[in-house]
Parts: sequence; structure tokens; C-alpha cells
Amino acid sequence: MSGLVNGQWVNGDVAAEEIKNGVFQRQETLFRQTTLIPEAGRYQLFVSYLCPWASRTLMFRKLKGLENIISLSIAQPVIADNGWEFTTPQDAGEHVAPVRYLHQLYTASDAHYTGKVSVPVLWDRIEGRIVNNESADIIRLFNSQFDTLTGNHEDYYPLALRSTIDEWNEVIYHINNNGVYKTGFAKTQ
Repeated sequence: MSGLVNGQWVNGDVAAEEIKNGVFQRQETLFRQTTLIPEAGRYQLFVSYLCPWASRTLMFRKLKGLENIISLSIAQPVIADNGWEFTTPQDAGEHVAPVRYLHQLYTASDAHYTGKVSVPVLWDRIEGRIVNNESADIIRLFNSQFDTLTGNHEDYYPLALRSTIDEWNEVIYHINNNGVYKTGFAKTQ
């Protein structure tokens, strides 16, 4: 799988550390900010309809009424030679030039980033950096961080049910969600 090595895009198997003895092991996401400044127009969600992880952030953006609060950029539904690509360059704020490839956001956030480049990405247009690229974190942020702006106080992660939700998410994640990747990327049976 292609990716960034010390801030440079490389085609080929740069994510070899994810394959141990033929078994796929997902790399931990590195951008994991868990609180945001609730401000309309500050954040931008970068996704592809091809990715189920990104799809759940899109669903949550809709459920919480964030369409006018968080802008959206949609990559092509195929991972090309340069990774996730946009049909037209995307405005990501004043700190970066318009981006054609998602990996440009990763290197804008960390000039020496090494690893996979994945969607979804929640981008801070004001600070010019990725705030989070873990879909579970992003939907939790969407669940409550913008309630004062939208007036939508529906809680899909209520405190009384969090431990049960987390337990089930752990089981579902490893068997179903990540199971597809374990099967698809494994080098041996």
C-alpha cells in the first residue's frame, strides 16, 4: 500500500509494518484531538464515498445537522497512484495551497509524517492542520461539540450507555469492520 515516508509520497508497499507474518495489523491513527472549538466554518471533513469509515462520519454530520457548520470535500472513489485524489483542488484555508491529494494535508500537519494516508480527515481550516483522522473519534466530536451552534442536543453516545457501546464497538470493530481489511490485505491465509 502506498503512503508517505518522511513526508514524501511513495508508491509501493510502504505500510509493510502493517503485515506481520502475513497478517494485517492496522496502524494506529496519529491525529487524535478530542476537543474542538465550536465555530462554524472552521472545520472541513475530507472523505471518499468508497470508505465505510468515512461514510459513518458523513452520516453523523447529517444526523447532527452540521452541513452548514462543517464543510465537505469528497475524494474520488478510487485510490490512485497518488492516493486519495480530488477532481478539482480543494480550498483548505489560508495556511495551505489548494490540495489535489489528501497526502498534502498530512504533510501540512507533519512535514515528516510516515505512514498511510486515509480518510476520513477532520481538518482545522484556521490552524491548517489535521485535528483527527479516526472515524470513531470524529463521530464522538460531532455528537456533542457543536450542539451550541446547531441546537441539536440529540445524544447518540449517552453517558449511561457508554461502557456498553464501547464494549460492542470493540467486538464489532475487530470482527466485522476491521475483519474486511484483515482478509483483504493479508498476504497469507
